[in-house]
Amino acid sequence: MLSSGANALYAIVGFLMMRFKPVCFLPLFILAIFAMSSCSGPKAGTVIGGGGRNGTVNIVLTTKAFPGSAPSTISVLSFTVAIGSISITSSSSKVSTITPTNPTVDLNKLLSDSTYLGQTTSDSNILTGMEIHINNASVVYCTATAGVPGCNPGSIQTVTLTGTTVVNNAAPTFPITDLNLGMQIGFNLKNALVLNAGGTAVTAIDFTQALTTQVEAIGEGNLTSPQIEWIEDVTGVVTAASPTQVTLSSTTAGAFTGNIVTGTSNLVRAPAVGQVADMDLILNNDGTFTTQVFDQIDTTSNDWIEGVIGYAPTALNQFQIITTNYVPATTGSHLGTNLHLGTPVTVTISPGTSFTVDAKSLTVTTGDNFTSATDTSVMAPGQVVAIRATAFTGPNGTTPATATANAVTLRYTRVTGQPGAGGNNFQFLPIGPYLGIQNLATTFETTGATNYDVPGGGTSATANIVAAIRALYFTSTSGATFYIAKVRQ
Repeated sequence: MLSSGANALYAIVGFLMMRFKPVCFLPLFILAIFAMSSCSGPKAGTVIGGGGRNGTVNIVLTTKAFPGSAPSTISVLSFTVAIGSISITSSSSKVSTITPTNPTVDLNKLLSDSTYLGQTTSDSNILTGMEIHINNASVVYCTATAGVPGCNPGSIQTVTLTGTTVVNNAAPTFPITDLNLGMQIGFNLKNALVLNAGGTAVTAIDFTQALTTQVEAIGEGNLTSPQIEWIEDVTGVVTAASPTQVTLSSTTAGAFTGNIVTGTSNLVRAPAVGQVADMDLILNNDGTFTTQVFDQIDTTSNDWIEGVIGYAPTALNQFQIITTNYVPATTGSHLGTNLHLGTPVTVTISPGTSFTVDAKSLTVTTGDNFTSATDTSVMAPGQVVAIRATAFTGPNGTTPATATANAVTLRYTRVTGQPGAGGNNFQFLPIGPYLGIQNLATTFETTGATNYDVPGGGTSATANIVAAIRALYFTSTSGATFYIAKVRQ
């Protein structure tokens, strides 16, 4: 058994790991713990520094992007990365490998959110290395004129990385006191992008540059054990539903089964097989999920394309999006294999197209000029919309893909910026140049529905620390308004 002094040090290490992300100092604490515990020596069958079934530790792995890592000289609209596998090495040199079912992630969305990659086991609680295999990547970006909403005409560009890149990370040393360990890979967008001398163009994507990725323990959000992380805004088709569970199959994120807990899970609409729906999930440290919010988008399976608006619309019946998600119809889909994350799509809305807002469990009280709109005059660069596509033609050379739509739904924008003041309903100055926002925007948060991934597990933003938000974005002549579902600092 460990001495009381060693247990106290574990408590200190645990606190520091929760409060501070950098973990370079941890080996010194581990050495101190080993020295104190070695006086009596470990008993047969125990793992020094923690528990585990017969010395086996379950590892749950997620990924995110750091809020302050988006370049401020260009506007990143999409940054997709295909992760082939992740190999984790223990102190005994045993290698455990995670191969995500659907490995493509959008780092731009992960500025505020996290994605589940999978789980594996380790024979030791001391992890000595990690190897991340990136199969390819693509960034879509543009330049913008200060104070003018929208990308400069013709400035949206795509840069790709092909072939496999191997990223080696020195995994931090974790003292494990539970059977389960949550680990997270954090990406730094700015360090992965090679810009020209003026910072106005991306010349390459390079994940081998210093400080591009960082491995850390999950544990900044205001969740309590066994809950460790939010896996939010998962969109797909319901493939199974019961009073206690719902399974959603996402083309871009994989299949997720969320347990429904009475009094905890918010079912905005009742789950039913065949629905196009959206779920916010809570990841538990054993790899299971609890449904936080379930929301129906469409009663039946149809083609849906979600994307961010880059150019300011120039016609009342037409606009362009950069694809950030899509849900093919289970039968008779128009999308085929011609649509991918990052694909530009020019959308023409049919007469009588419905305009709605997917507020889920957020309270929207003012500024909503989107509901019941009839044309693109309510749309602004930076807004994310989902369209129900009644026709689709894939891209051809330099000609972008096209779609017609009979439904447009406002969904969640991810944006990085500076809180002008702390607390709830804080003032916010977005960084993205193409938003064209020069004055502080108004934000609204909903008690019990807005999630906070902030230092110390707080429930409000801290002033003067860069934050990433996921929010419903409304704009009018009086300024920008964000109804926030997630805050990450």
